[in-house]
Amino acid sequence: ADILKELMGRSTVIISSHRLGILRNVEHILDLGARFNEK
Repeated sequence: ADILKELMGRSTVIISSHRLGILRNVEHILDLGARFNEK
């Protein structure tokens, strides 16, 4: 849960400063989620 909160916090900062990069950030977060699921 803490990891998700940290990721959400980081993504919020990134999106607010780089709104055009929202899709890239979403893809990055989904990629991290996929890696966690593989373990």
